[in-house]
Amino acid sequence: MAGRIGSTWTAVGAAALAMCMTSATRLGAAPSKPQPARGTFNLAVERVQATQVGSTSMFREIEIHCIVRNQGPRVSSAPATILISRPGDDGPKILKRANLPSSLPRDELFEVVAQSSVWFATPVAYRCEIRFEGAADADPSDNAGETVFPQL
Repeated sequence: MAGRIGSTWTAVGAAALAMCMTSATRLGAAPSKPQPARGTFNLAVERVQATQVGSTSMFREIEIHCIVRNQGPRVSSAPATILISRPGDDGPKILKRANLPSSLPRDELFEVVAQSSVWFATPVAYRCEIRFEGAADADPSDNAGETVFPQL
């Protein structure tokens, strides 16, 4: 009887060890890209473009264009704000904040334009991001974009 109890506990221990090893393998796996949920929308920063529109001997006048597209499959339905920013001395400096229309049809574009003056010799990173109030879209991985001007 003692032999059967010992072998039963050995089998239980081996099964528990196998389950732990399987769980550890799953935990170490790379996370997959989130798949859009059916019946939702996906707002994405399609392009961030910076161009020089003027200059002085010390400063560049820059215009930043942020293009947002609803990649579908439905009309956007969550309140969202588009922010264009650049690094500042005390954290990100917001150059422009614009509210997205309450419903943006599929494949429709929305453009936000901001202006900025920066030191002539310094490359600057400009960032465009979508911020949602409450709910979000189907794929948060494409809710921001960045460009550096001038390109070196």
